[in-house]
Amino acid sequence: MKKLFIPFFLFSLSLTMSHAMDNKDSVNPFFQAYNTPHETFPFDRIKNEHYEPAIREGIKRNMLRLMPL
Repeated sequence: MKKLFIPFFLFSLSLTMSHAMDNKDSVNPFFQAYNTPHETFPFDRIKNEHYEPAIREGIKRNMLRLMPL
């Protein structure tokens, strides 16, 4: 199982990095600090194309956190 996990992880990481480099011109509100009432996301600035990079980044962060286990 571990033999399959590491290549899959590296492949998904490379996809994330290439996707992030393609979208470097657009500003993703999920990756920025925001000052809104009740500390909510600035929903008026979020577009459909912002979700996938944010989800991929969250998966990447969780995978890195779980790697030592």
